[in-house]
Amino acid sequence: MFRSILSSRNKNPIKLLLFTEQRSNLLSTHLRFLHNGIPKSQSEEPEEPIKDQSSFTVSYLINSCGLSSKSAAAAAGQICIKTPQNPDSILSFLKSFGLTSTQIARLISKRPSILMSRVEKTLKPKLSYFLNAGFSTAQLAELLCLDTSLLRSSLPNRLKPNFELLSSVIGDVQRTYAAFRRNSRLMSNNLETNFLPNVKTLRSYEVPDEKITFLAAWYPRTLMLPAEKFGTVVASIAKFGFDPSSTLFVQGVSALGGLEPCAWEKKVALYKSLGWSAEEIVSAFRKQPFCMSLSEEKMRKVAGFFTKEMSCSPSLLATKPVLLCLSFERRILPRCSVLSVLVSKGLLTRELGQISFLKVKTERFLAQYLAKYAERAPEILEVYEGRMTLQDFNIQFMNL
Repeated sequence: MFRSILSSRNKNPIKLLLFTEQRSNLLSTHLRFLHNGIPKSQSEEPEEPIKDQSSFTVSYLINSCGLSSKSAAAAAGQICIKTPQNPDSILSFLKSFGLTSTQIARLISKRPSILMSRVEKTLKPKLSYFLNAGFSTAQLAELLCLDTSLLRSSLPNRLKPNFELLSSVIGDVQRTYAAFRRNSRLMSNNLETNFLPNVKTLRSYEVPDEKITFLAAWYPRTLMLPAEKFGTVVASIAKFGFDPSSTLFVQGVSALGGLEPCAWEKKVALYKSLGWSAEEIVSAFRKQPFCMSLSEEKMRKVAGFFTKEMSCSPSLLATKPVLLCLSFERRILPRCSVLSVLVSKGLLTRELGQISFLKVKTERFLAQYLAKYAERAPEILEVYEGRMTLQDFNIQFMNL
């Protein structure tokens, strides 16, 4: 069919010429359209005012709020500052409240919309409530920078009920603040459904209120677990033989509750690869539940150090799982280095398996070992601070 049309046009040269010219004009118009785009209507408003508002917002965020250019550009995508009056009042209030310039910049970077709020209507009532409850301005400033949910949550419907409920469980206002700081979701979540049922579960197992207080203050995230999962975890801890009246019970709940599905089996397999038996793993968990919360890297690093460098058998290490939970860089390595120097010089003798030097507080360790032996063994200062190693003094780690 295409050939018949073409052949019929070829019979009339004039028509063919007109047809070719029309196609050429259409093609030129199409190319100009692609190059120039759709022509703007003459009645269309210019975009300069929008650009001006955006430029003012970015400029205000940089010059008045202390944001970097990158942060200001990102924040300007969420708010539009038309006049400086209200944002100025917000900044003045935050400064009078005690927030530093750095804290204000961090707060606005996280939640630019705070500059659109009202001091008397939203900000002041919330902050005044927590001040009257016993929080300091410094504590509130820290909470604001940690999580902006305090700003977006309703005072009568969320913040006040949550604070009253948490305070009724914890009691002390400073420990309540610590709980907020450890898990800021306590401010914004519905504690009647996400917290209180788990408290009731613990009480059903006759866990004392003081232990529930301990869990809420130190491990509040655990009490925010879904009620069904939390109930399963508590039942498992009871089956392990933990005493509900002990702190280890709630620590076990926290440790087991923080594990992902199938993580327990993986931890057990790893400890077995380190030479522990199934019975030793369960026994270690009962002594120090958080030994099952450690990362694989931490477990291998610490266990490897004690077994290879300090000739500690896997079975002996399994009886002292607290060692695995200590900081390797800040406690284990420097303290073991100091004791190894003292033992090598005959200034100290160690009984096999004695680890009290690893568990004492820093002040006591410094007084009992560094201050006492610094003159007779000046090397201990070098190895304790990490400036030199035992190899530099041709000393080996002592046997544990």
